[in-house]
Amino acid sequence: MQNLTTTLLKEIKQKQIISLPSGNAKFNWIDVLDIGEFTSEMIRNFNSYKNKSYEVIGSENMNFSEVASFLSKIIGEKIVYKSLNPIAFYFKKNEGMLSNFAIVFTILHFVPRL
Repeated sequence: MQNLTTTLLKEIKQKQIISLPSGNAKFNWIDVLDIGEFTSEMIRNFNSYKNKSYEVIGSENMNFSEVASFLSKIIGEKIVYKSLNPIAFYFKKNEGMLSNFAIVFTILHFVPRL
């Protein structure tokens, strides 16, 4: 979820666009603060949680088109999602980030389409 407030924020603010190679793939949305709170609870009460496994996920799956609509309602500005092919996305993102990170970012958002 933090990609919306970090890597994607500049484009959202300046162009009101989220452009990714994600197609209509749905992602699970969870805030790192929620993960941190859960982890700290497990550490504080370790004996209650030891030798158990937990799946820490958000409460819903949404694609980026749905996220753009949700953001639009919250901030009162129209945000649109534009799905790019992975090659175009890589070269677009490679302009503003390290090449290795651009590759990882492309893969993380393209592979779920498959």
